[in-house]
Amino acid sequence: MSSSSSNKAKKSKVSQSKSHVIIKNGTSVAAKQPRDKDIEENWILATVVGYKPESKSYEVEDADKDEASNRPGERFIVPVKNVIAIPNSGEMRSPEFPKDSTVIALYPSTTCFYKAVVVIPPSKLTPKASRYLLTFEDDENAERYVDAHYVLDIPREK
Repeated sequence: MSSSSSNKAKKSKVSQSKSHVIIKNGTSVAAKQPRDKDIEENWILATVVGYKPESKSYEVEDADKDEASNRPGERFIVPVKNVIAIPNSGEMRSPEFPKDSTVIALYPSTTCFYKAVVVIPPSKLTPKASRYLLTFEDDENAERYVDAHYVLDIPREK
């Protein structure tokens, strides 16, 4: 193998490894639950508990714990493309989503993410805040405030 083709192989491996940044264990994420034939797709609040490089997937734990038994939430294996890291509280996405942007956001007082439309971004609220005013799909146009770190870019099918 020539030096040139050896360098190309090394560059290829480097670019492949850089194409996905591994999300650390303990990080909060939005995770698309494995599809159940009876249930439409559902994005949930979860925590990364492990990364499986051989299958390019994460093991995540549902943030919705069993209150009665205080057992941890259910665990799922989820492909990398179906996991979105949630910024830490207080971190602002830059640039922010403008008015009328379609996003997914954590519905207030739940652990589920749903499609929503930005009514007012944080910079336009008075006083400036670290939350968005949103309307959620199928929510009768009710306007709801959601902390900015729980408002995420809508996942695109790959």
